[in-house]
Amino acid sequence: MKQKKIILGIMFFVFAIALSGCGEDAYVKADSDGQCVLDENGCPVDLNDPDCTGSYPEECGLNSGTKGDTGETGETGETGETGATGETGATGVTGDTGAVGETGATGETGATGETGADGTDGVDGADGMDACNIDENGCPIDYTAPECVDYPIPAGCIDGNCTMDPDRPECPIDMNDPDCNATYPSYCVLPIGMKITTLDPEHYLTSICSGQGVPAVSGIIDNGHDAIMVNLNYSLTGVTEANITSYSKNVTLPASASQDGESVDLTFVWDDQTVYSSGYITARIVVDDHTQYKNFVATCKNLDNNFTGEVLAQFNYPIDGNSTAESNFTIRNSAYIVNNNEVFVPVPGPTKKLWLNNNLGADYADTTSADFNASKQAESQKDPKAYGSLWQWGRKADGHQLITNYSYANRVAVTDVTTTLQSDEPSNAEFVIDHRDWRVTTDDSLWQDIESPNNVCPSGYRIPTKEEWAAEMDTISSTDYEAPSFLKLTATGYRGDNLIVEDKVIEVSDGVILGAGIESYYWSSTSTATKNIVVYKFIRENEYVTLHDRPRTQGNPVRCIKEYPGDAL
Repeated sequence: MKQKKIILGIMFFVFAIALSGCGEDAYVKADSDGQCVLDENGCPVDLNDPDCTGSYPEECGLNSGTKGDTGETGETGETGETGATGETGATGVTGDTGAVGETGATGETGATGETGADGTDGVDGADGMDACNIDENGCPIDYTAPECVDYPIPAGCIDGNCTMDPDRPECPIDMNDPDCNATYPSYCVLPIGMKITTLDPEHYLTSICSGQGVPAVSGIIDNGHDAIMVNLNYSLTGVTEANITSYSKNVTLPASASQDGESVDLTFVWDDQTVYSSGYITARIVVDDHTQYKNFVATCKNLDNNFTGEVLAQFNYPIDGNSTAESNFTIRNSAYIVNNNEVFVPVPGPTKKLWLNNNLGADYADTTSADFNASKQAESQKDPKAYGSLWQWGRKADGHQLITNYSYANRVAVTDVTTTLQSDEPSNAEFVIDHRDWRVTTDDSLWQDIESPNNVCPSGYRIPTKEEWAAEMDTISSTDYEAPSFLKLTATGYRGDNLIVEDKVIEVSDGVILGAGIESYYWSSTSTATKNIVVYKFIRENEYVTLHDRPRTQGNPVRCIKEYPGDAL
């Protein structure tokens, strides 16, 4: 019994060894290749190898005897777990890179396609934790916030700081700074060293309010065709370029001044701009009538029997960047109707005197003429529509003065001439020649002033004195043959008498018109010791103007001047 146990133990040990040689790592050869692979104990590695038909140690569990029949195939055991994947084999050697082919020619650029539609604006990103909060104008909401300390402040932002000019401590450096909202001297809008030299300019609206068959016309101001502009001359000292700040001055006109019976705001304004050594800045009047039309129509009723006109508005403005000096721009409304259906517009001259814009009898002033245009003046020195009548000095408008114009050089008198002194009050319109005076008795008062009995000027106007002609001449150059240019004087010629010196006739003209298109003599109200009258002699061809004297029987044009209380505008 003990011996059987020993034998069984030995057999079990041998069987264990045999199994150890055919473990799960054994090479398995399923097909016959004529070779039986043995392990270190001399046992076939693969007991199923058909080539292992030899004689092997008994421990291998095989013998060299004849093989028995193959037993029935047992049931297939459960599939074992998949073994671990083996290591990846070494990568093969990379072949040489082939040669790079030549670059092909670049094709022509195709036409640019149409621009695509604009993309939608992206959504604004959220502010960072330390961003400076700004308002819709780009201005910091809180300038004292730490994150806003270094924030660049855009122009127009209110930061509570108005920086003053060290050279003019009463003036801000930047008048446009919204923080500079205190009241500062008006000259602060001008740079230091700038002076505006245009002083007290005036603009005249003309309203025709009554007259024989003349429709009423009211003066108009608007922001378009009838806008009022004024050029202000300036000069700079010490610098060649500077900036001026915009300036505005508002005046509200009462409802009584307006044809519509509504109050209107007028604003005198100029804009921010750069100025240079000298030149002009242009100011304008802006109208706000609180409607869509933005215009002002002057009423006529305030002008009835008022020949000095009325001041509608006056705007003060600074003229010196170094002082409080100011000037004024004035708008006046005025209306003038001359007898005999003639209408004139007042025009101011350099001396601040107010003159009629045309000669008495000019076609432009005559409401019965096809060329009537009250605001129009001569287009040239040889414009016959602006020539007007030729008057004997001191004589009434009795017809002696009437002229028919065929061209600028061809003028024919309407009335006949006479060599007889009829009386001090002529009973007809004949033109008196052969004498120094058309009257029997000389009278220096007939055209002397506003109260003169034979004054032919409209109410409130009179014949100018020689001093008034001379004053206008002094404002012009000696070569300005249109001068005074605002009057648009014309070379009307003159209707000649027969010139008598020492009771002898030395020049015979027989009352024909001479010098048309070449020269003219404008009457003054000043008489001379020789019973002549001082005239303003205007010679177009020689570009020459001077004061002269002519006999009262000569026929000359008349230009009227305004009479002001105290003789001042």
